[in-house]
Amino acid sequence: MSLDVEQSTAYRAITALEEDGILEEVTGKGRNKEYRAKEIFEILEQPPQTY
Repeated sequence: MSLDVEQSTAYRAITALEEDGILEEVTGKGRNKEYRAKEIFEILEQPPQTY
């Protein structure tokens, strides 16, 4: 998938999102890193609410 942005621009955006606590790196690798959006996963991991 191509988003038509420079690699350095993408890395700066990811770094900013990490610093703001929005993304977290989950692989522990130096290359081919994967990230997850913490708040979204927290919502998805909650048990369903019944009314």
